[in-house]
Amino acid sequence: MSKKVLSLVLALCMVLTLLPTAAFAAAPKTISSVAELAQVLGDENAEVDGNTVKLKKSIDGLNKDILWGGSDVTLDVGDFTLNLGEFNGSNCQILLYGNGVSLTIKGGKNGEIITNGQYPTIEMHGKSTLTVDGELTIENQHAAIRNEEGLVTGVAISASKDKRTQEEASAQGLSAQDAQPKTITITGATVKGVRAVSVDDGSTLTVNSGTFEGTAKSLDAGPITLMNSSKAVISGGTITGQYSGITVSNSTLE
Repeated sequence: MSKKVLSLVLALCMVLTLLPTAAFAAAPKTISSVAELAQVLGDENAEVDGNTVKLKKSIDGLNKDILWGGSDVTLDVGDFTLNLGEFNGSNCQILLYGNGVSLTIKGGKNGEIITNGQYPTIEMHGKSTLTVDGELTIENQHAAIRNEEGLVTGVAISASKDKRTQEEASAQGLSAQDAQPKTITITGATVKGVRAVSVDDGSTLTVNSGTFEGTAKSLDAGPITLMNSSKAVISGGTITGQYSGITVSNSTLE
């Protein structure tokens, strides 16, 4: 009897080794409350005030992603710097993940949210909404233009369609919801990156005011500061570099 049990166990082990690793991949763990957001930032660095998480001091290197899955919450960096840092050789990000997810980011004139790497400083997945309100700076300081696959890197804010196959996405706990339209509204902020804002999957970009700078100088078409292939309303602000697929009015082009 024991030999039969042992044989069954061994057979089961062999079957399990044939399963794709994606079957074991855990879905990303999102946070959704002000308390969780403050905890990720560090209780010594941030405090909760109602539905707002406020930085109490600058963070030189958070060195972890903020994977946000909540709504109706504000992250206020004030006049401090939130340097997202890096982990395992890749730059860390703020990611909005999930349908119905929303996040408001505020900050003063000296406030900053920065990273330095090929991945966007703020990246949106699912039918999510990002509101940036204030004079803070959001920047990706990455100098390279393209990665090994030829894709533009160093974007500051991205609502681009996820280009991974469903199999690849599933292995990372993602899903087809990444093709859902997203909404970005920016008022007053300075946004800098190899490409400042990239929106190309049927999403909506609204810019009321702000300064937008594309830092790449050797793309085939020159620096593309704002890229959008669907609905965009740009009613104010200063744009340094070119823009694609956008109707601009009442703005300064440099």
